[in-house]
Amino acid sequence: HVDHQTRLARLEIEHARRERAIAETAEAAIMQKNQLLEQRLREVERLQESLRELANRDALTGLYNRRFLGEALPGLVSMAARRGDRIVVILIDLDHFKQINDVYGHQMGDFVLEGFADLVRDAFRAHDLCCRYGGEEFCVVMADTDDIAAHERVEELQERLGERRFTSGDKELTRVGFSAGIVTFKADPRMDLDVVFRRADQALYASKNAGRRQISALELA
Repeated sequence: HVDHQTRLARLEIEHARRERAIAETAEAAIMQKNQLLEQRLREVERLQESLRELANRDALTGLYNRRFLGEALPGLVSMAARRGDRIVVILIDLDHFKQINDVYGHQMGDFVLEGFADLVRDAFRAHDLCCRYGGEEFCVVMADTDDIAAHERVEELQERLGERRFTSGDKELTRVGFSAGIVTFKADPRMDLDVVFRRADQALYASKNAGRRQISALELA
């Protein structure tokens, strides 16, 4: 009887060991699957972030695009309004850009756009919103500043662009310039931003009509 009970006990112990081994194997498999799922989730999240970034960036210059500007600007204005800041909107148009493409070729035109984008990134602060607005037109939005400081930055940008040399094959291009329009307004979420950009456009064309390579500024009430 004792031997029988001993054998039963051993069998039960062996069964328990097998059950525990099976459970541990299953748990390890589940943990491995969870790790794989977490890894795939992180990869998907990184991919989604990359796609969002691609959708918001201009492919040639790497600056934000006009679509992102339209989405981000209302939030930027609201945040600036809570701080009581003013907003500066700067529109910049490269002068005689069609002539650059016609005389020097489209590759040179692309080099000019890329090089100018680099200068824009260097000229403005990391939290300023720098965008390629379309074609050879660029837009910069600045908060917590004033029109004088913005004007100085644009003047410095004009000077640095004028000093830049662009080469394509055996062709060299110097003395590239731009026209700019600057509008300053007190941040207010109720502000009609279409009006802001129409006024910035008016300031830009005032610069063009004044002979180009000019900077015109106005202030909205």
